[in-house]
Amino acid sequence: MHRLMVTSSAYRQSSRRDSHLSTVDPENALLGRMAMRRLDAEQLYDTLLTATGRLDPERFGPPQETKVLDTKEVVADGSKEGFRRAIYVFQRPTETPTLLEAYDFPEMSPNCLMRRQSNVPTQALQMMNGEQIWEFARFMAGRVIDDVGAGRERQVEQVFLRALSRPPTESEKRESLATLEQLAQKWPDRLKQDKQDAPIEPSTKWLSLAGLCHTVINSAEFLFID
Repeated sequence: MHRLMVTSSAYRQSSRRDSHLSTVDPENALLGRMAMRRLDAEQLYDTLLTATGRLDPERFGPPQETKVLDTKEVVADGSKEGFRRAIYVFQRPTETPTLLEAYDFPEMSPNCLMRRQSNVPTQALQMMNGEQIWEFARFMAGRVIDDVGAGRERQVEQVFLRALSRPPTESEKRESLATLEQLAQKWPDRLKQDKQDAPIEPSTKWLSLAGLCHTVINSAEFLFID
């Protein structure tokens, strides 16, 4: 039955609209296209870990504990190997990881008969401002630099491949390179202000790329299944 469903023409449709389908089936009542949907909380978390290189693929065993940051954000307490999938994060009703909770993680008390599907500002704010998301973006940028070197074009291509599973278009590449240039002009002053021990020039290049990584993983293409 599952094979029949996933190989059907309806299941394999694109979510893209065209003028004919919009006229014939504007509400998609006849399943003329796939309904676009956002990743569930666990899918989003696991995808973030995979794209940014922080996934610990270990299976089974005890769960990964959580901790509360100074910002009151609840996050999984990772190890040197990274962070385990959402299914292995320890679940407490009082300490649900903030990212999972924001994206409609099923409530634990007393039971969950149906998963909520909300669309609220706190979801985008968590992705933009979450301390752990920025940590993932920095780690991703570091691994991209390790893998492809200092060439900006190759870095941009690698970021898109890791996050979106496709190379950037020419316009996306131009905008990304321009963004890196703008960020590189801003970071030196911030680093001097923060009195960081690390050398300013390498840190500027790394953090500028982290900013691009952060932007791409906040994009609708990353968050939604098309």
